[in-house]
Amino acid sequence: MPRDGGYRATISFAAHEAGEIGLIACPTLHRRLAWLLIGLWDKRRRLHRFVPVLAELARAAIADVRETNRAENRIRQCCAGRQAARPGNGLAIYAHYSEAGHVHEMILRQLALYDDAGFDVVFVTMSARLSEDDIRNLLPLTRLIIHRRSFGRDFGAWHDAADLAVKTLGPPAELLLVNDSVLGPFRPIDRLIERMREHGPGLIGLTDSRMGPPHLQSYFLLAEGPAAVTDVLSFLGQLKLSHSEWLMVRRGEFGLTRCMAARGHAIVSLFSYDSVRAAAIDADDGLAMPRAPMNPTHHAWRVLLEEFDFPFIKRDLVMRNPNAVRGVERWPSALPSESLIDAGTIRSYLVEAGGKGKQKAGCDA
Repeated sequence: MPRDGGYRATISFAAHEAGEIGLIACPTLHRRLAWLLIGLWDKRRRLHRFVPVLAELARAAIADVRETNRAENRIRQCCAGRQAARPGNGLAIYAHYSEAGHVHEMILRQLALYDDAGFDVVFVTMSARLSEDDIRNLLPLTRLIIHRRSFGRDFGAWHDAADLAVKTLGPPAELLLVNDSVLGPFRPIDRLIERMREHGPGLIGLTDSRMGPPHLQSYFLLAEGPAAVTDVLSFLGQLKLSHSEWLMVRRGEFGLTRCMAARGHAIVSLFSYDSVRAAAIDADDGLAMPRAPMNPTHHAWRVLLEEFDFPFIKRDLVMRNPNAVRGVERWPSALPSESLIDAGTIRSYLVEAGGKGKQKAGCDA
């Protein structure tokens, strides 16, 4: 059995006032300023980020005004896929972006695994183009294929696609939010999803982070049960979108966890922060400052793979390694011998992704 000590533990959250989703979805100028100051003085922040953050917010504010005044619909194309409808009405919404404007083989394999796990798959891409060849490859793996203009990053894609999917397919009994920010999977995910379902109603993620307020990382989230699904859809529907990555991480990733906790839902991390952190410290693997908050999918990536049978590696860890974690370049040697997706396919995907360090669709906080 993999070492996953305490994966059933629910994250502890302080109580929040009722109705705070309104403040999260439509924050006031005062609240935005508070977030800025909190972010800048977080233990993992440094003063030299002050100017870049302000510059990013200023550029995004201008772009957001243009977006508000833009008459063009964000949905450029929508077509029905040929995936058979599944009993149980589980819905997976997959957010995608490719600089090259191509749906890579690795992405298609991921979609096939979500199909095998019993989900109706909605694929939403924010790439500049979607070719006829890509559409042909996507048709048997999806119920809906959506091509939208890039705005709001992954939460923007989920915001628009969820609204369209519910109108087209009806409200789901469970909702899986996933994106293309992970490499893999290297191990089967059907049992992983079953373990998430075993926790019962609530919001279940794979990992949680303390870089920022305690939150589930948003690359793989399952809303289980009608009440949780309803509240996640409500959150997405009310979420105020922005071109700013900094704002969308706080409004989207941080905000969703806080909102669901405030609504009384169980918030569960399958590979809990405390157990992953303890294992990383025991292994002396990647934690240059053991007392500092960590991003488990970065700082403990090898421990997750080797001790917890984790199925993914984060893409930006390999492409950019923003936290300067040591040993990342040796990632192929850490893959399991029976890996579902081989290192060659991963390298091909990374070459296509361009290694430019600009990932428009991901939210990796």
